[in-house]
Amino acid sequence: NVRDETPIRILFLLVDEIFDLHRESQFTRQGNFAILRKIFQTFFGIRVNKMIIAKACEWTSAPKITQLITYLRDYFWPPKNKSLKSTALTERDKEMKLRTRVLCRTVLLGSVSEEFAQFLGNETTRRGVSCVFNMLQEERFNRRFVHTVLEAFLCHLFRPYHAHWEAIYEKDLCPLKCGRICRSHKSSV
Repeated sequence: NVRDETPIRILFLLVDEIFDLHRESQFTRQGNFAILRKIFQTFFGIRVNKMIIAKACEWTSAPKITQLITYLRDYFWPPKNKSLKSTALTERDKEMKLRTRVLCRTVLLGSVSEEFAQFLGNETTRRGVSCVFNMLQEERFNRRFVHTVLEAFLCHLFRPYHAHWEAIYEKDLCPLKCGRICRSHKSSV
């Protein structure tokens, strides 16, 4: 069933994109990766799909979302009462920022399993991790990523009102005003 394999297909596409396995110069590695993907999907696909879905459900569960919203609330509007936990942050100096960057890059590189890194190749793994790290340093990307996740979350949360949202979206947010393509302008763009 194609719908049942969606999480693992997305995972393999993400790995393929991050580690740039679709390049022609890595033809043999791409072929090996395709064979590995078929074997992996055959033997572990159902289990991994269930694990991915369980993690996604856990991360989007009400307690987790409540925790994140509470953190954001306390960050942007710190509590006046000093007895409540405050999340006020101080500005870090340049050396501390550089140490944190090196530590985060090292932890990110260390999070890739040794077997996977050997299969992909150490240089390919390093480039892929560096690509992800550099992407996460872009403020515009992070802001867009948060907006996209928030939009998906709100659409999922208010699914019964989808038709009403579409009407508002097409009326007020057409390409003439914001650059996004709505149903009524899809053929003309």
